[in-house]
Amino acid sequence: MSGIQTWWRNVTRNFAPLSLSIVILSVVCSILTLISPAILDYIGPFGRLRGSDFLATLFTHSFVATTPVELVFTVLLMYAFGSPTEKLLGMRTFATIWFGSVFVGALCVYAVGGFTSGISIPLAVMTLLWALKNRGQQVCLYGILNIPAMGFAALMMAVCATQHFTPRLAMVASLIPCLIAFILFQNQKRLVPKEKTRSATRENMAYSDKYYDDVREREMSRQDRERLKKLFEGGNEDEGARK
Repeated sequence: MSGIQTWWRNVTRNFAPLSLSIVILSVVCSILTLISPAILDYIGPFGRLRGSDFLATLFTHSFVATTPVELVFTVLLMYAFGSPTEKLLGMRTFATIWFGSVFVGALCVYAVGGFTSGISIPLAVMTLLWALKNRGQQVCLYGILNIPAMGFAALMMAVCATQHFTPRLAMVASLIPCLIAFILFQNQKRLVPKEKTRSATRENMAYSDKYYDDVREREMSRQDRERLKKLFEGGNEDEGARK
């Protein structure tokens, strides 16, 4: 039991909170659909259903992985790119961009007559934002091939587009959230919460004040040592003169 607790503690320490919640929901929904495909009639691909479940699938479709391989890659990509992006942007901004890309992507694909399932669209957006923030880094693909961060983001966008190839126009529609995220990235102030900016400024000011206080204390300590040294040398000279 202690081994499981240690493992879970490590997982929660390395995963950002919202990213971990998305992974758990994806795992639960995907396992349920693999056990009982009939559940897809309630949480399945957005745009395929009609009636009362139509709007519900606008949210739930993003947690459904159609195959076990897709589920495994979802967990790995969320760990490697989703969680670092959440830590970088903050939970509130990450949630806004994530669910905004889910809704906008699904509606854009639906508008051209297609349907969408899984988190390929928000994952492509998160990978793009991560790559834009880490242009100089490389991604080791399958432990063999090193590709630049922007190259990997382009690969993820291509995967996202190929998952929405019916109709062909849906391939373009699925990448609209990536285009919006790229435009927002040009104005980086919108991607950084104001609370986080003010907090960081206060922390920098506090650090700066502490630094200068330490410098002043060291300078005063040095001056005291010099003063004592002169007094000691002066006392020795007076004692030598009396002798």
